[in-house]
Amino acid sequence: IKDVGGRIRDYPKRLKLVWKRHPDKFIVPYELHSKYYIPFKNNPQDMPINEGFAYLIGVWIGDGRKVFPNKGKYLRIKISDKKFIFGIKRTIEETFKPTKPIKISYVDRTKESINFRPQYEILIKNNSLMNRLDSMTSQGTKIPDEILKSNLQIKYSFLAGWIDSDGSFYIPVRHYDKGTFRYAIRCETNISSIKPAIKKQLKSMIGAGFIDKDSWRIYTKKDVIKHKEIILKLLPHLILKKKQAILMLKALEIWCKPRVKYTLKDFKRLLTLRDRISQLNRGGYHTIKKVNL
Repeated sequence: IKDVGGRIRDYPKRLKLVWKRHPDKFIVPYELHSKYYIPFKNNPQDMPINEGFAYLIGVWIGDGRKVFPNKGKYLRIKISDKKFIFGIKRTIEETFKPTKPIKISYVDRTKESINFRPQYEILIKNNSLMNRLDSMTSQGTKIPDEILKSNLQIKYSFLAGWIDSDGSFYIPVRHYDKGTFRYAIRCETNISSIKPAIKKQLKSMIGAGFIDKDSWRIYTKKDVIKHKEIILKLLPHLILKKKQAILMLKALEIWCKPRVKYTLKDFKRLLTLRDRISQLNRGGYHTIKKVNL
């Protein structure tokens, strides 16, 4: 069984139909409960928030899901990047000290559609962890007060987990038909798909950036110094997007130059950095639009 949360491949078709029509009534066999139940030495309900726990809360808000097979609380994190899922596993082991090994499942749906990527999944049943996450975040609708009142290391560890799972570094380029400068380019860090209650909390916690309809962004030249500070504080905590962050720092050094000192060579270097960041963001699955100079 590769995926308890929906695609049960080794079960008869009748049970697959039961799962689709009545997911809350589906009965998960006892051996699966024992397989995914992970007891921890460090009880999540009692322990204070450290950097590892804060990072996991950020990942939970960005990419975590709560599933209820047979009305048991399971934490599910499903991601296409192998390095990232193993980094999350290592963080869980260092933070909570599980007494059983955490298993990583592999789900490959590429035969069903070219748009699907192979994914890695962690599925954990631990009521103490789930109750703590629910009480702090209200199912991802707020930033925990414990993090807002904590020190900068914990705040940026939380933010790194959120950016790793649901944020991005990228360099958009816009073309204009007229004018002295035919291309507009900017360096941007953002977190997308933010729920309304979190947006103001996030901006006040970071102290910079703009709030769009459903995202937080920092991209203007007047915020370049703050932008660099944020990325430098995020770097020790990032797992998946550490390379993108380093490339973004190089891009910001070029981009912050005054227009008088801005050369075609600088522009080409920015385009090269933009392509490298885009390839890392997309995992090489999509082509990048070329800019003709």
